[in-house]
Amino acid sequence: MTKKKWLLAVSSIILFCFAAPMNANAEGRTYVSKKEREKEVKYQICRLSKTERTASSTSCYYKAQIPEDSIVVSTESPKTVCQREFACKIQ
Repeated sequence: MTKKKWLLAVSSIILFCFAAPMNANAEGRTYVSKKEREKEVKYQICRLSKTERTASSTSCYYKAQIPEDSIVVSTESPKTVCQREFACKIQ
């Protein structure tokens, strides 16, 4: 082989090695139809509005962002501390 052919062969192999394994780093997106979007569970913030303690239980009253969705959580322990807020399902 002559020097020019050898240099051409080596340079084309090196060029092929650097060009071939390149991957595209694109993100794939999944689009959801409107029907499937309706099935998703939606949440709102429920904040503590009142605490009632009796000798045997504690009741925590939560006010939701949507006024009709107020929640009451009761426990059998009078020493229970009510959580200030949490994400509750929209009913």
